[in-house]
Amino acid sequence: MRKIAAASIIFILLMSLVPTFTQGASSTRMRLPVPNNFRIVSGSIVSWDAVPGAVGYRLRWRPADGGGRVQVNGQFHTAYRIRGLEVGKSYRVWVAALTDAEGYRTLGSWSRALTLVLT
Repeated sequence: MRKIAAASIIFILLMSLVPTFTQGASSTRMRLPVPNNFRIVSGSIVSWDAVPGAVGYRLRWRPADGGGRVQVNGQFHTAYRIRGLEVGKSYRVWVAALTDAEGYRTLGSWSRALTLVLT
């Protein structure tokens, strides 16, 4: 009986620590700002300004009937050619910065959407 009571007390004490630990971990993660100067350079090439502290970027695009995404690794890669787009079709494109705080990849805020149409 005492073993069960002791185990229950230990379990209750451990559970009381969990919310404090997860709250502390999430509050220390840095959320990066939106990449500035997001623009279409030419055809299907998009570019943006580097975000201090970023370890990479995530690019998303979506035609009316579906979507794609790619992760652009490295803080110095601030342009990307989106492949496989159809001529004459309209696409919405976004970019966000990634940080690597405490071993977690954290996505920053998404940019405003660009409308890209290959001619």
